[in-house]
Order: sequence, then C-alpha cells, then structure tokens
Amino acid sequence: MHHYLLKNAQQADCYLEFDLYQRAFEKQDLALLRRLRHQAQDQQPLADVWEAGSARWVMRDRSSTQRPDLAVWGTFLLLNSHAEQLVRAQLAADVEFLPLKVDGESATLARVLSFWREDPSQTQVCPRTGELTRLVFDPQDARGQWVFKSQMEGCLHLYATQALKDLCQSEGLQGLAFDPHCLNFFIT
Repeated sequence: MHHYLLKNAQQADCYLEFDLYQRAFEKQDLALLRRLRHQAQDQQPLADVWEAGSARWVMRDRSSTQRPDLAVWGTFLLLNSHAEQLVRAQLAADVEFLPLKVDGESATLARVLSFWREDPSQTQVCPRTGELTRLVFDPQDARGQWVFKSQMEGCLHLYATQALKDLCQSEGLQGLAFDPHCLNFFIT
C-alpha cells in the first residue's frame, strides 16, 4: 500500500492567512488555546470550543485567481465546499470538520485525528541524532484510513493513502502534492 506525505502543490498561487492562536488570544479563549497547544498529538476534538472564523487567501501574484480545492494548513486540511462534498464521507472517520469562511465563502478545516502505526522493522532512526531516516507505515494497521499522522515523525505533517490521491485525480481536485518520500518535508 502506498503512503504519501501531503504537501501543498508547488505551483500554489496563494497561501491562507489565518492565525488560530491570534484569534484565541484576542477572544481570551483559554480552552481553545490549551487544545491548540496539544492538537497535533491529541485526539481531543476542538468542535466544542470552535467558533467559525474567517480567513483569506493571499495571492502571490495580483493577476492570479487560482485557489486550491484542498490545501495543507499545518495539521489540518483546508477544503473548499466542492472538495468537502467529494471527500467528506471518506474522511469522516479520520477527521473533525470545523467550519470556516474563506474570502466570504464556506470552507472547512479538516483536523486530522487519526494515526497510523509505523512499522518498527522498516522504520529507521539515526542512532547519533535520533532523527528518523526512513519512515514506513505498518500495512497491518490499515483501518480504511485516507489521511493520518505519524507519532514517530512528531505529528507535524499529514500523510495520505493511494485512495485519496486517486480520488483527487479522478475528480480533478487541485492543490495537494502527494510525495512518496514520507520524510521529504521540503517542496522539491
């Protein structure tokens, strides 16, 4: 089974301007701040402390109008309404859907809650630095997940299976790059 590191497509013409921490500070929302500090590793939902906010796309080039259907935003996926309709059923067991307005339009932040166990016989750690040099997920841990995180990697990145890549390709959903090198965190 193929696993991919999720990244934003290299040719992305824009980036999302939205700061959850700033919003929580402004509202003095201590419950949200506590959960945000641990949200990458914690599976505790945010929905009960979530208030739909607003964000905007910042275009890198003023003449550009291309906005992604899906984008990686930290340990969240950002879905426009069309993408959400297409992937919601497949991702529902692995994510928490949080509403957001982006440039006045409905969008969704999909907070990935699921983890996939690493294969300790194939995953390698540098004995000198403690850094991962090879990351392989255990095929026996497959539970129909489409998106997930790795605890050994540090829960800072998102991973996907071939099923999500195939769906994005078949439906023409734009915005994600699927890198087969699970430790290649930099866009190449």
